[in-house]
Amino acid sequence: MTDGLNRFGLRLNSPLGQPSRARLHPFKSVPHPRHSGDFLRSAATMTRLFALLLLSSLLGACATPGNVGIRAGDGATVVLVPGQTARLANGGGLRYVRLVDDSRCPPDVQCIWAGDAVIALRWVPASGPARDLQLHFNAAAGPNQMDLDGRRVTFTGLSRTGAQASLKVSPVR
Repeated sequence: MTDGLNRFGLRLNSPLGQPSRARLHPFKSVPHPRHSGDFLRSAATMTRLFALLLLSSLLGACATPGNVGIRAGDGATVVLVPGQTARLANGGGLRYVRLVDDSRCPPDVQCIWAGDAVIALRWVPASGPARDLQLHFNAAAGPNQMDLDGRRVTFTGLSRTGAQASLKVSPVR
């Protein structure tokens, strides 16, 4: 500060090069808001910003598996990737957890056995305990459909890339 500049390169406006009593804002050559009449306005702005942040956090906390998911009406086929949830017409949620196994024959190759694909799902009914289940693509290797509270979910397809599973939802008759 020997040349009359403060640590931010701003010239001090006091006689004899003595430091000013008003502190300077680091990015502006005006007094800091705490040392001027702008403090009350900035405190009100900060309060509003805090309230907005709190409100957005509370709304984000409301995004539970009970109110999010892809709607899957009766007769519809829904395509899910691991981690996505389908919301069925009965209010339950069916989450595609992961691809367990894929031993299907590659395209354009003659295989002795067609192979199988297995997906893990988690059923969360509208009321009652959740349960884990697995569906097979090849019905000869294991169940490819499951009845879940009045809705039948059938494993109808699996993409070769991205593990996208197709599930058909229909009412149980």
